[in-house]
Amino acid sequence: MHIEGISVATVQKRISCCWGLKPFIKDGDKEPSWDGNIYVYNNDEGKKDGARRVPVQVKGKKRNIKQANDFLNHQVYISDIRNYLNDGGVIYFVVAVYDDQTEQIFYKSLLPYDLENILNKTDTATKTKTIKFLKLPDSAKDIRKIFLSFINDKDLQASKKIWTPEKAMEAFKKGNANEVFYLQTESMDMCSISREITKQSFYLYAKTPEGFHIPFGNTENCTVVMMTREKMELPIFIDNVKHYNCFYHGYENGKYYIYIGNALKIPFNIEKKKIENGKINFRLAGTLTQRLKDSNFMVSLLEHKEIHINNSKCFTLGEISLRDTNLLKNTNLLLNKTKYALEYFGVSVDLNLDKVTEKDCNSINALINASEGNEICFKNNQPDIFYYIQDK
Repeated sequence: MHIEGISVATVQKRISCCWGLKPFIKDGDKEPSWDGNIYVYNNDEGKKDGARRVPVQVKGKKRNIKQANDFLNHQVYISDIRNYLNDGGVIYFVVAVYDDQTEQIFYKSLLPYDLENILNKTDTATKTKTIKFLKLPDSAKDIRKIFLSFINDKDLQASKKIWTPEKAMEAFKKGNANEVFYLQTESMDMCSISREITKQSFYLYAKTPEGFHIPFGNTENCTVVMMTREKMELPIFIDNVKHYNCFYHGYENGKYYIYIGNALKIPFNIEKKKIENGKINFRLAGTLTQRLKDSNFMVSLLEHKEIHINNSKCFTLGEISLRDTNLLKNTNLLLNKTKYALEYFGVSVDLNLDKVTEKDCNSINALINASEGNEICFKNNQPDIFYYIQDK
């Protein structure tokens, strides 16, 4: 099996299907560190006006079993990293080639900010560096955005100067720079911007009064979900009983969600106006009071199936397995028993269940037993106060 040939052909085929992208990658190319270029055009006819060149490297890795991973680790030579830095950056592809004759493409945009950080954290004796590669998006539009972002950020990082976050914060406090970032978006409405913020990785820049951009961070390994959540002051009802005064909505990784309480996350299809695949994510978290409130809500939802926002029907719950249903009900029972036991012994402070240990759980069970005046044992199938339902 000619892994490199298959890998190059796979990348060529995928890129060729993207509007305004033209690959020129050679199989078995002997040029050090690079395998070719992908040209980015302002049109789909491949006219040279305004074309930009993006250097690329393609490597293949043989895999026995296909796994649904969103990333892949791959070792890159330090000598190649130095070459990429001298050239201003590269988009590096790794193609996983499986025994069943299928492939998966992973990529990594390596620009001066990334390359300098890698070299600064690597001693001189190290020959290779393990780098995390992300799965290439399925959407041709999203693939094009990767190249457009690379070109824009390569221009902004042409000086190859980088700052630490601490140095950038100091400059911001003194008024010597402003924090900026750039997204590739087809629309400037807030909905599109919120979606792209959670979908794209982007660099954080300190912009000086002279107009220079100095990178000091990126969002690839950061969580930016809270940046896109919006509070809605509308009550949540089940069977005419109000459970919450408000809810939140926003985007995670480009997908739209509605958040109810401290535990319920609903993937919602805005265009179809229904729950995505009829599934929900539910994970208890927080204090005893918060978990009780959320589990009471879910037990009611299991019975009545419908969620109303401001007295208008919005969601219908899909089927939940009997195992999950019984676990949730047992969990709700245990939480109520815990609340009663604490009140019985005069404990008024709310219990933070996020920090309890296994030993604490045993103590809670002892309190429950003592408060009820008899021995209750859950040695088998003991309810779990950390219960959750989540898409597999």
